[in-house]
Amino acid sequence: MRITVFDGLRGFFLVFMTVNHLNAILHTLIGRITPGALGFVENAHGFVLMSGLVVGLVYGKRLLREGTGALDDAILARMRMIWSWHVMLVLLFMAASLLFAAGAPSVLAGYVADPIGLPVASLLLVGASEHMGILPMYLWFMLVTPLVLRAFARGDLKLVIAVSVALWLFAQSGAGQELAARAEIWFDGRGYTTGFGLFFNVFGWQAVFFAGLAIGWRLANGKLSLTWLSDRVALIAAAAFVALFALDRLVNDGFLSADWQTTIAPFVHRGNFGLVHLISTGVDAILLTWLLTKGVMSPVRIIRRAGAALSAVLTFPPLVRLGQHSLQVFAAHLPLVYLVRSLHEAGSLPAWSGSLIILASPFYLYGVAILHEAATRPRRVQTAA
Repeated sequence: MRITVFDGLRGFFLVFMTVNHLNAILHTLIGRITPGALGFVENAHGFVLMSGLVVGLVYGKRLLREGTGALDDAILARMRMIWSWHVMLVLLFMAASLLFAAGAPSVLAGYVADPIGLPVASLLLVGASEHMGILPMYLWFMLVTPLVLRAFARGDLKLVIAVSVALWLFAQSGAGQELAARAEIWFDGRGYTTGFGLFFNVFGWQAVFFAGLAIGWRLANGKLSLTWLSDRVALIAAAAFVALFALDRLVNDGFLSADWQTTIAPFVHRGNFGLVHLISTGVDAILLTWLLTKGVMSPVRIIRRAGAALSAVLTFPPLVRLGQHSLQVFAAHLPLVYLVRSLHEAGSLPAWSGSLIILASPFYLYGVAILHEAATRPRRVQTAA
């Protein structure tokens, strides 16, 4: 079951995720025009939320139609596919680090410094090089998804929420990082220099994935209701959005003193999915949903037009196609980012090329989606026959 706007959202987040990663290298003006400029919520937040929602919808339907056995088989098949792409990326970056050796760019420095430990940690989903954290995190979430969907089917939503909240609090405590640090020290003492942990704290980010999973499950069984999403709720969310935008500027533009920066740091910690990120994601999701479902019928012309424009963007066929091939597009954006980093550090990129690379990147992603669609079309036709 596919819903066009869901694929469009994932495609949108993939485009701007790529732009963000490239612009961290190229520092162009046009590359700064991303959703992250409007607050704490960036593309990873939306991508993980939508991934959970789509998983809940697709595999929730499978559970309702075919039972737990079919659910487990389908989830395992999807995990094998995700892991295979993860393995290909690890092997590619390993080979590149061996090719460059001591002259490897900084993005491959981990593979050069730890040619065994980092790949092994990556394959075991407990470590990753730069920008590689989403796939291991996603695999951990998929591993427990059958249990969570079973709990939803039994009506144990409150139990799932309680466990999710407890795990999120554990992430905020810093205990996970402490355990990872101690493991590194233990291995270092035995002559194995390696790093554990992902940039995305799995215990924190599970909150947004499983929130999406719950929404997808409610869609799958036809019990999702938006009657609570009134104009008043949207107005409150809009006020919260403005306040959070102001806080984002205070935090990230250097207006706060060092003491205040230290005080607020745990709440705005992106890797742990701190409290501000949790609230911001909920606020943005409410506003987006209201605009797409009720804002398009608003008597206020500017709101009605904003809702219609948003709907047009998220049903734009190229974005929808990117979302339909999100795994392959996400995987393909990483070699591009690593290549650009390598060329930039080598001084091989002219000063004028940065904006051109940013503007060309969506076309590259779209080409990947087209190629993957063409490669899998015979398989789909054969399956249908």
